[in-house]
Amino acid sequence: MIDKKDGKPLSKIALLAKARAEKRAQESQTTPVKTSVSILDKLKSKKNDQLENKPIEKRKQTSKLYNLAAFKSSKLKTFEPAPFKEESKLETIPKEVFVPKEPQLEPTLTLIDISFNTSSTSSSKYRPSSISKASSILVNHSRSELPESYKRKLEEHHLNTIYFPYTNTQLVKKLKTNFNKPSPDDIVIDAQKSAFEIEKKTEKVIEKVQKLKITSKTPTKPKFKIDVDAELTKRKAKPNTSFVVIGHVDAGKSTLTGRLLLESNVVDKNTYTKLKREAEKSGKGSFSLAWVMDQTPEERDRGVTIDINSSQFETPNANFTIVDAPGHKDFVPNMITGVSQADIAVLVVDASINAFESGFNLDGQTKEHTILAKSLGINKIIVAVNKMDNVDWEETRFEEIKLQLYEFLKFTGFKQSEIQFIPISGLSGLNVVKIPESDTDKRKLKWYSGSTLLQALESADKFERNTSLPFVLSINDIESSSLEFIGRIETGIIQPGETVIFSPSNQIGIVDSLTVNNQKAQIGIAGDSISLKVKDIELDEIQIGDVISIVNHNVPSVKSFKSKLLLFDLNRPILLGTEFMLFRGNVQQPAKISNIISLFDKITGEKLNKKPKHLSSKQSALVEIQLQRELPLELFKDNQSLGRFVLRKDGFTIGAGVVEEF
Repeated sequence: MIDKKDGKPLSKIALLAKARAEKRAQESQTTPVKTSVSILDKLKSKKNDQLENKPIEKRKQTSKLYNLAAFKSSKLKTFEPAPFKEESKLETIPKEVFVPKEPQLEPTLTLIDISFNTSSTSSSKYRPSSISKASSILVNHSRSELPESYKRKLEEHHLNTIYFPYTNTQLVKKLKTNFNKPSPDDIVIDAQKSAFEIEKKTEKVIEKVQKLKITSKTPTKPKFKIDVDAELTKRKAKPNTSFVVIGHVDAGKSTLTGRLLLESNVVDKNTYTKLKREAEKSGKGSFSLAWVMDQTPEERDRGVTIDINSSQFETPNANFTIVDAPGHKDFVPNMITGVSQADIAVLVVDASINAFESGFNLDGQTKEHTILAKSLGINKIIVAVNKMDNVDWEETRFEEIKLQLYEFLKFTGFKQSEIQFIPISGLSGLNVVKIPESDTDKRKLKWYSGSTLLQALESADKFERNTSLPFVLSINDIESSSLEFIGRIETGIIQPGETVIFSPSNQIGIVDSLTVNNQKAQIGIAGDSISLKVKDIELDEIQIGDVISIVNHNVPSVKSFKSKLLLFDLNRPILLGTEFMLFRGNVQQPAKISNIISLFDKITGEKLNKKPKHLSSKQSALVEIQLQRELPLELFKDNQSLGRFVLRKDGFTIGAGVVEEF
């Protein structure tokens, strides 16, 4: 039998299959059963329609029986169909996800797990790979732009194809980013912590703002109206004089100062009796007077003065401030602080056999203390030859000591009229305050017709005070609880209500009150040791050694300056860059010579043209000194107290100088 469509003979099996298909079609006219043959014919007819307008391609056809057998196969197999193969197998399109390279505003589509049957007679354009390409085109183009053949192919398999929206890749990135960030709970906790910290900082700022006082640099008027000239005249009649007690360790300095305070009624007898009882209990009965000044446990245990101690007493002719300086070589820096506060130096030497010689040799402090006193501006010196009772008040011993010291003092720079020798006994009090009264005491001092130590202090030449210069004070101590600054007025006058400035901190405050000789006062004059209470300032940047001055005269703070320098005995020459300690009053800091400008002649003092590379003992030179940090200084010609200094190295005083130029 021949097929009407193809004109080819049919086999018996094909005829049988065709007959069965026609019979079934007749039995179900309303809902025909779609057999594999009818489905195959339908697919074939549709595919042939798609190829009507295309060039005819040469292809090899498979038999209808093979197509029927492949369709009824219970197990589908995936294969890669190739053109012109004699067999066609069931294919499975692999899952392909199409993600655009750039984020899209419109949701994209993807194709998953599509299984369908195709014939080897189909064009390669309609194979699974073609469907994948069509899906890819659908992702990036609208449906209206697709070719008609692709549209029909997609419609044919729409029941077997599943499409779903694919989330924008930007969302994935956001998710990853969000999970890498702190959780909401963590954010809340951190915010609470930050809030507490901000609150604390805010409280501190508010507190500082409340404390902040804006003080003008314009000078202010004093609180009280007083006659300054009348006050100056009164001070000249009974001046305030400060003296420092210096000398070798164990020369009896603290005992002498205790005796002066006891005899001047600054220390009452009940207090002294108590001190004497405590000293005897400790096995140091002879130290009872020394304990008047040495009040710390360490000083009393060691029997030596460590820090400077000061006190005030009054006589009918003068007001005195007494400063007890340590004599041990380890505490020379404290001794320098004491000397910087004094007008007069009382050099105490021990008249005991070998004791004077021990203090006067190279290792003793008698010479160094004397040199320091002169270098720091002391012009008047009283030598108190102490412990004369240990040598039975022998005149020969007194004259022997006087002869040796007199030559040394003249060599140091003291004038003959500025030197005075007095024999005393600090322990017994003979010739300290009162003249000998008993016959025994008179016999002891029958060879001496001079004054007592106190008389010598009272009769000292009156010191000229620079009251016409601006007010300047160097801070020796600070009472932080009451904002009081203790020191000695170098120049000028000060009254409550006036505005002052601190150097180097440049803080500005107003003088609230001041105390002179332990009493409230309305004026402080050059030479007075006072306590100054200042308001509207912060203590954080103020320290001992800083300078207070009237607001329109700020003392300059410098790190380098030119100086005229005099060197003493040196163990080795001083080279450029050699470090040492510079002492200005009660301040010390590291320094070095950065430049040697010229030398001065030792005899004439004339400037020489030589510019040496180092300095030796006894030389005088113009040098440039570099400081480690800023220091308040003034030119020597303007202020001698703030314009002079001494140098120490390795425990020895090596030189002294004055400030010549900034």
